[in-house]
Amino acid sequence: MILSADMKHLRGKKAGVVQCEMSFAPPSPELSYDRADLEFHGVDHSDLSYDVRVFLNNRSAGPDTERTAENGYAGRFVIFGHGGCFGGAGHCSPRMRGGDVFEKRSSHALVPQTKIVTITHALQAIHDAGDDLFRITLVPYTRTPRRRERTTSNKVFKFEGLKLLLYSGA
Repeated sequence: MILSADMKHLRGKKAGVVQCEMSFAPPSPELSYDRADLEFHGVDHSDLSYDVRVFLNNRSAGPDTERTAENGYAGRFVIFGHGGCFGGAGHCSPRMRGGDVFEKRSSHALVPQTKIVTITHALQAIHDAGDDLFRITLVPYTRTPRRRERTTSNKVFKFEGLKLLLYSGA
């Protein structure tokens, strides 16, 4: 079973926070799942390194929110950033490479990535409480070498789409 999120990007209550609305009611017993993943598509990694903390049904999550089940924390993913472009014109554009059937080079280093966060336990906790999943709050946090310079920033975190994937072993 695959659900695509309605990509309504909302600003969070705190600067640098991204929120996505998603409507997902608990599955019926016939549609039970053993694993649930959030799959982020087209994740940009051309700038700074950062991590993205994922909270479920927590409208007020931000950089200071503790990563606990009570706060809806579901997991995170990390991006090792490319650090910007230092080459000539077109050097950092993935679209400039390819298209030739005889192309021997590997794909461009800046092709957007796909990231997966397994959220099974957090999603099951929501369903066990009798609730529906309605909001995913994403807190991108830069990973600069100096801790005092780390901050939330939705400027470095860019992605094209989000899917909720449910897997059943039955």
